[in-house]
Amino acid sequence: MNGSRGTPRVALIVDHPQRDLAGVVLTAFELCQRGVTCYLVPLNLQERETWALAPDFVLLNYARMGNERFARQLTEARIPFGVLDTEGGVWPEEDTYLNLFWRDAALLRELRCACMWGPHLGNLVVERGILSHGQVTITGCPRFDFYHPTWRPVWNGTAELAAPRILVNTNFSMRNPRFATVEQNVAQARSYGSSDASIRSYLDAERQAIDGMIALTQDLARDYPESEIVVRPHPFENPEIYERRFAGLKRVSVDNSQPVQPEICRAAVVIQRSCTTGLEAALAGVPTLSPQWVPAPALMPVAEMVSVPCDSYSELRTELDAIFSGYYQVSARLRQAVESVTHDWFLSTDGQAHQRVCDAVMGSVGGGPPVDQGRCEQFLYGLNGGGVRSPRDFGQAVRHWLHIAPDFSFRRMRQIATRNKPGKSLDLDEVRSLIVRMERVRKHDGRSATTVTAALARDRNQYIRRFLGESVVLMGDG
Repeated sequence: MNGSRGTPRVALIVDHPQRDLAGVVLTAFELCQRGVTCYLVPLNLQERETWALAPDFVLLNYARMGNERFARQLTEARIPFGVLDTEGGVWPEEDTYLNLFWRDAALLRELRCACMWGPHLGNLVVERGILSHGQVTITGCPRFDFYHPTWRPVWNGTAELAAPRILVNTNFSMRNPRFATVEQNVAQARSYGSSDASIRSYLDAERQAIDGMIALTQDLARDYPESEIVVRPHPFENPEIYERRFAGLKRVSVDNSQPVQPEICRAAVVIQRSCTTGLEAALAGVPTLSPQWVPAPALMPVAEMVSVPCDSYSELRTELDAIFSGYYQVSARLRQAVESVTHDWFLSTDGQAHQRVCDAVMGSVGGGPPVDQGRCEQFLYGLNGGGVRSPRDFGQAVRHWLHIAPDFSFRRMRQIATRNKPGKSLDLDEVRSLIVRMERVRKHDGRSATTVTAALARDRNQYIRRFLGESVVLMGDG
């Protein structure tokens, strides 16, 4: 493996590339300015990728039951870790969020840093005794840094459009999932303690909400034929139902293939119902309307606080007409609500969340024993100390003993790369494009910028064994 152990090597877990990639790249870009080698690791491949990389530090995307076993193995391999919670901002009920944390108190104490979006939940996890004051750093979330004027130029095509754009956001992924099935979602909800009655109620509310947002969009297409209407399902929501229902409607498009930040920045107005994108629109200074007649399966009070409530379609049209004619005025109540919610749940809109996350990471790297590469190899080959219990275990043991790649197929006599889920792979060209635009912003502001290169980790010999992995490595030229 290339590189000196004198250079910190940090792996950053990317949960959902469409939603999280830009913010993680911004964080990694800044870490590279500080002399760190960074790896972007897809969440669903994290277990093999991390062991193949054997990094000095891992920044997890959350500390929940789903990755508790993985975190425990990190401690066995002497790899320190922290958390940048990609879904740790605003929750309808605080206990819903708190109950997701690892049950193992000793494992929670192993967290070197927990980067929280805002002081509300950050203080709460300390008050409830889940984490200590020394573990928690209130950073904000890097993906929201792009709403600050400094970083908006990173997104191409955010200039004013000829026709006003209405952005309709939906968030009904339990009944309309993209990466799972309804049955899998139900099973997961049960594992978190939800009753069958509450699950049925939630699914029914989502069905009504989907129908309501479809009807609303059809009405908008009829009444605002000169506007561009973009329907953007949640990244975990399947867009097919919307594509079918809006087929043939002029100037209506369905697209959740791109990050939401540039879509919000280009919108004249955002329409959503108890969705985090309402908060993001508030951060970007874009008016957001909440159609109250559409059910909210999971009511998010703070999203409603920063939105203009519309009790009927007629009221919504009145607000839209004011926005399009230039007469829309932000009320004092709404302005105060945005300021309060921003501080409590997002800390700040200063565009510096990624800097604060980097400070927390830099303060957490090092200071312990070296990584146990032997243990990493065992985990990479699936040899977790349980002995050889199946033909697969025997094959992996042979590969390990003969120093054959862990993804080598004896049947095909070649390495076989793991197939990632659609929408979960990292786009190397997109990473490189983001880096170029980030360097341009930094230099435009008069700050020196270390040139950062991005490549597949396997092409830069970054794995401890030959491996056809998908991780992307970012390195500064200094």
